[in-house]
Amino acid sequence: MLIEFSVENFRSIRDKVTLSMIATSSKELEQNLIKVEINKGKNKKGNLNLLKEVAIYGANAAGKSNIIKAMQYVLWCIKKSQSFAPNQSFPCEQFKLDEKYLKKPSAFEFSFIHNNIVYKYGLKLLKDKVVEEYLNYIPNGRTIKVFYRDQNEINLFPTKSKLSKEQQIRLQIYQEEISNNILILSLANKIKIPALLDAYNWFSTKLRYIVNRPGIGGKTSELLGRKKIDKELFLKLLQLADPTIQNIQVISKEIDITTMPSPIINDIIKEIGKRNNIDEKDININDIQAKRVEEFTTKTGLDIKGKLKDIEFKINQESDGTQKFYGVLGELIYTLNNGGIIVIDELELRLHPNLSKAIVELFSSSLNKKKAQIIFTTHNATLLDTQKLLRRDQIYFVHKYENSSSEMYSLADFNIRNDKVIQKAYLEGLFGAVPTINLEEIISEFQTTSK
Repeated sequence: MLIEFSVENFRSIRDKVTLSMIATSSKELEQNLIKVEINKGKNKKGNLNLLKEVAIYGANAAGKSNIIKAMQYVLWCIKKSQSFAPNQSFPCEQFKLDEKYLKKPSAFEFSFIHNNIVYKYGLKLLKDKVVEEYLNYIPNGRTIKVFYRDQNEINLFPTKSKLSKEQQIRLQIYQEEISNNILILSLANKIKIPALLDAYNWFSTKLRYIVNRPGIGGKTSELLGRKKIDKELFLKLLQLADPTIQNIQVISKEIDITTMPSPIINDIIKEIGKRNNIDEKDININDIQAKRVEEFTTKTGLDIKGKLKDIEFKINQESDGTQKFYGVLGELIYTLNNGGIIVIDELELRLHPNLSKAIVELFSSSLNKKKAQIIFTTHNATLLDTQKLLRRDQIYFVHKYENSSSEMYSLADFNIRNDKVIQKAYLEGLFGAVPTINLEEIISEFQTTSK
């Protein structure tokens, strides 16, 4: 479970902003809370209430997507830096509109709970090096440093006496691999120290992203094909988008790669070599097995005699909204079944407002038995329902200053009446984070200059 995420000097975010999943003391919509018991040591327990859902609002180009991209960027660095070539740069994007920030590192910090233990991971990056990296955890009410890194000065596991001889040898070997552009956390699978490995596993298995792009979600097809999600539940939920769908099939077919155009074959070989650290010359195209996944929906139609008949449609023949819902739904169900955090940019894209609402409601429903969380950006003002859907502390706004830097704040920061219609107040600009539109002024100026 995510507790907090902070980011500073990344894209439009100049000064530090924090997205907190810690609930306020409000008693509203308590079904939206995850009640967590924290070990405070000496047989003492403490309670922490975390939010199941957080919605981030803001005008176009305000920077709300950059909050999501910052989280995604850290995950990418953790997964990829272990295979960086010497002198390979991080694709770091500092705040560009103030030159002094180009010389400062981008900074990120996650606080999260994994296996009932609180972790805090921090990272500061320039394009050419790791400036700072640290991991702490709290197994029994006392904070323990797992490692601290100041550029290339690394203090790894100060309590080495607690490590086995095998772990100490492995640590010594891989410590030599940690160069300017390799994160310590990215080497967790090689070093295999429990606390380090647990933190890595949280990032790699519990933090998930859905990226909006044309077409369907291949991850959903994979989950259905491998029976990682319940097909019956999936179909029932998919019918919210299109009640005429009677069935869904995912069929895997072998592909003969040798029949493909040479440029595509070369790209496949390069990708296999890169992923498996194999010289391309040693890869035999005839040994490569590949499959193409095809997805079909079934609907009821009529045959030539007017009798009922099942008719198949390829999923890409469905509406854009149904395809989007198909792509999102598999990962949503998987997250609900297994726990973790799912992060979605522009939740409402190609979806009816009622479908967006249904997605949010899933996380407060009885289906969410594994304390799953969802964070999403949206323009859908109909979700601003503080009576039935979202608490005030679950609603964040991102606003862009005149200097083009982004700030973020919560609806809970405003002192407003309980009966205030939040949707209307937001669209009227009471909370900021909306575009300023004066069409009359633009049209008047255009008409004047065009005479």
